[in-house]
Amino acid sequence: MHVEAPQAWSPIWDAVFGARAWGQYPSEELVAFVSRTYGPLPGRDQIQLLDLGCGPGANVWFLAREGYRVSGIDGSKVAIERAEKRLAADGLKAQLRVGDLVNLPFADGMFQGAFDIAAVQHNRLGHCERIIAQVHRVLAPGGKLFAILIGEGSWGEGTGAAIEPGTFESVNEGPAVGCGIIHFFSEADLSRLFREFSELSYERRERTLKGRTKRVVQWIVTASK
Repeated sequence: MHVEAPQAWSPIWDAVFGARAWGQYPSEELVAFVSRTYGPLPGRDQIQLLDLGCGPGANVWFLAREGYRVSGIDGSKVAIERAEKRLAADGLKAQLRVGDLVNLPFADGMFQGAFDIAAVQHNRLGHCERIIAQVHRVLAPGGKLFAILIGEGSWGEGTGAAIEPGTFESVNEGPAVGCGIIHFFSEADLSRLFREFSELSYERRERTLKGRTKRVVQWIVTASK
């Protein structure tokens, strides 16, 4: 495990990952994306993939098990230690780092794919832009980005402390309770965030909770460098 000095990352995540058992299963959407994008290609052990905000390693575990060369980065040392234990238990390997997403410690053009499963959203919009610019840098030409981001209109938006339009800290309702800062993305935010990418597409998904009285909106984003 390599440790970088965090900057934008919030120390709240050590407490979150230390107290909660979530993050055990890989994202269904990511599994489907990886299967159709990289599954047909030869030489999986030469395909380098990056999991941003990898947490306790569910997605890293899946990617390593499938035979890809995997790197994961998260600001939480607690999460990375859990990820390392999970991989070791199954005899799997990945390059895991404790570090900040706004300063990715990877070479230019290193990865064929980069994935964000609801991690980047836990930042101010300006930091989100810096992170995505870093992702663009470390992707190889033709490399793919896959991201899941919470959308505006979701349960919890408007609660807690308003930091800037669409960004709140310590929301007191919804799935982001106890998770520090969160930005709720508009369609205009997506166009701004991924402006350096080509083949940008996004799908809006909505699910209801609490007897259909609450809703959570997700953007499923794919793009190419």
